[in-house]
Amino acid sequence: MEMMCDKEFGIYKQTRSALKEAKKIPNPNFVFILTASPDKLQKHIADRGRIFEKGVWKDYLQTLSNVVDNFQEELDINIPSFRIDTGVNDLLDHSFFENSKDEIETFLGFKVNV
Repeated sequence: MEMMCDKEFGIYKQTRSALKEAKKIPNPNFVFILTASPDKLQKHIADRGRIFEKGVWKDYLQTLSNVVDNFQEELDINIPSFRIDTGVNDLLDHSFFENSKDEIETFLGFKVNV
């Protein structure tokens, strides 16, 4: 997979700038952030076997991970966030939600049905 060309990077910069300027758009009350290590992401990519994902570089995945880690600071917003490491927690496994129910409810401030 190649890095972004100048045109794509220009579109990215315009979008990022528009998001920074979008003060009229209300922030969400909270956000769930799903993370995984680049190694785990590469394993997921290999397991899916999608041809168009085969060329994804580990450095690129690390860069994306860094962007996710810093997105709130980059956008200069303060939104409560709940991070879930999908490299450790399988969200398709119902027991994750059962085991995390109390922590999620504390974060949200209300009861949830699992």
